[in-house]
Formats: sequence, C-alpha cells, structure tokens
Amino acid sequence: MKGEIWFDAPQRGSWNMSMDQAMLEYASATQQVILRIYQWSQPTVSLGYFQAYEGLADYPTLSNLECVRRLTGGGAILHDQEITYSLAVPGDKHRKGHSETLYRGVHLAIASWLQSMGFPAELWEESNHESANSYPRKDAFWCFDRRSDVDVVIGSRKVLGSAQRRSAIGLLQHGGLLMESSPWLPHLEGLFLKSGKERGDENRVDFHPRRLGDVVRLAIEDALGCVWKDGEASAGVCARAKAIASERYSSSAWTQSKSR
Repeated sequence: MKGEIWFDAPQRGSWNMSMDQAMLEYASATQQVILRIYQWSQPTVSLGYFQAYEGLADYPTLSNLECVRRLTGGGAILHDQEITYSLAVPGDKHRKGHSETLYRGVHLAIASWLQSMGFPAELWEESNHESANSYPRKDAFWCFDRRSDVDVVIGSRKVLGSAQRRSAIGLLQHGGLLMESSPWLPHLEGLFLKSGKERGDENRVDFHPRRLGDVVRLAIEDALGCVWKDGEASAGVCARAKAIASERYSSSAWTQSKSR
C-alpha cells in the first residue's frame, strides 16, 4: 500500500477539521494512506463527534475560543500546546469498528521515542494494574482527563491520546501529543511540567512536528506495510476542504448539533 505524509502550517480549527475530512476522501479515492502532521494557529476546543455541546458551558473561561466538532469520537481537546496527527486509511468493506492495531502501533512507537529522550513514557496498561474501564473519570468531558488502556502516560499524567472513526470510505485516526499545560486549561499537564520560558528552549529541538511525523510514519509502515513519500494537499483537496468548512465545520449549527 502506498502512503503520503503531509506537514501543514498551523491553521484555524475549522480548516484543520475540514482538511482531515477532505484527506479521508482523498485517501479513499486514491487508495493510499495519508498521514497529516499539523498544529493550530490559535487555541481551539474540538468536541468529539458524539459529544454534547452543552458540556462546554461548564468552562465559561473558554467561551471566547473557537470551538469545532471533530469527525472522530472521544472527549473534548483543547488544542494549544500540542502537536497533532491525523491518519486516513482507505475503506475495507470487510472491516468494521476501530482498529486496535493502529492505536497500539502508533502509541507504542511514540512511547518508545519519548523513552529514548529520557521521558518515562509507557502505555496505561503497562503502568496500572487495573483496566482503564475502571478509571473514575473515564467519561470526563476532556480527552486528557480520560484513560484508555493504550493511552501514553508519564506517571499519572496522560500525554498522548487518540480517537478513531470508521465510515464507509475509510478510517480516520486523530491524536495529539500534549507538550505542556495551556493557560486556558492549566490542570492538564503534558510532557513538560514547566513552561517553555521557565525551562528554556533547548528541549524543543527534538519535538519538531517533522520528527513526530517520522515516528508515526514508521509505526504505520510496520502495521500496514506502507511505502511512503512526502506530499501535500493538492489544489483539488484544498478546494474540497474549503467547501466542507462552509457546509460543516464553520457552522455553529454543526458544532452544536449533538445535545444531552
């Protein structure tokens, strides 16, 4: 199977979500895997596909931030101090539901990469005797307050989570590596317990988005046998993303469409 990896400049939330959907459609049309690595041009809240919009009312300090709804499930994410990846895999009519192979392969690869840089990262199931199903906050509003068995954790804090959604045209997996806490949601701590200003920038060199992309790419290569090349969204994909944004991800009606 062929694959392309796209490294995108930071963009607004509605564009990022629209591009993820356009990327999934492109993967289906070309029958190749697409891996996209990106960041966010401003702090943005993304809700899981099935998540109730009203839950955001419990966080009034975030009311001025852009809010979008993802195509993937799971809990809400505040995209600020993180690197995000999305992965589109063409559809297979014989497969249904989520892919444990992709979850586990990507998360193990990132945990190993973090370990190589001195972070004691591991999967939740490796560091805890109980299943994440018994975690007291498994249904919390925020993704990084929840736990699954394959989440990447450092001690008690979650630093990487992912979500999937499979449709008739393929599977989309979306995840974020939390670098440090956001001033908008300081209780969620990432890899670094100190801010960039406090610790200096010497540790950031190894966390360039391209390095994360290389790690995820190799994991998918092992899981799916991809042959990779660097690529970028074509003019046609960008035009499709623009149309999707207008129809869906820029629409407050779409964002607020799920309710309790």
